[in-house]
Amino acid sequence: MVEGLGLDFESLLGQWVEAGYPPSDFWRQTPRRLFIILKAVAASIEARRDELIWHAYHVACLTKADPMPPLESLLENPASKAATMQAADSPDEVRRRVRGWLGRSD
Repeated sequence: MVEGLGLDFESLLGQWVEAGYPPSDFWRQTPRRLFIILKAVAASIEARRDELIWHAYHVACLTKADPMPPLESLLENPASKAATMQAADSPDEVRRRVRGWLGRSD
């Protein structure tokens, strides 16, 4: 650990290599850039973990589904539906809907 800075370069280098970057590139990074990159890698790992958990959960649910839902219903693209819905809704309509969800009438 570097005294005064609180940086453990040995640990940081280990994280850098674990993230798949070559050790030689580690020493070309500024501390700020290093932390930005490692933070992004950690977020990517968490997103992938969440994706795998979502997948496992839905596989388990589908094994219990009777009858099995049609494949087409599982392949719909919710992102395109959301984009279409958002484009069609005015800001006032979105506010009204959110207030309804929150149980407010103001």
